[in-house]
Amino acid sequence: MEGEKKLSVLSTLESSEFPSFNLNVLVIPNSHTRLIVVEKLRQACEEICFFQITNRGISKRVIADAIGSSRRSFFDLPIEEENVFSSGDVYRPVR
Repeated sequence: MEGEKKLSVLSTLESSEFPSFNLNVLVIPNSHTRLIVVEKLRQACEEICFFQITNRGISKRVIADAIGSSRRSFFDLPIEEENVFSSGDVYRPVR
């Protein structure tokens, strides 16, 4: 029931309403701003379970390459081959 409640909250949010966190502030030790961001991130994890991360230090090229690689190695497979890896078992290392 709790998960359904969180999903219904998400479905009513506009993309501009998602919490967004700039990770650049996390590299500043003993920063008051850092403490605030960490606390708000904790709240987002507990209350909404969905948020956006910005300035995480990963280039767009690396992200694009990772997405392309996952598509080529799994998502573009015929459904019969994808189903070999499909599982509802959350304890399997590959699902």
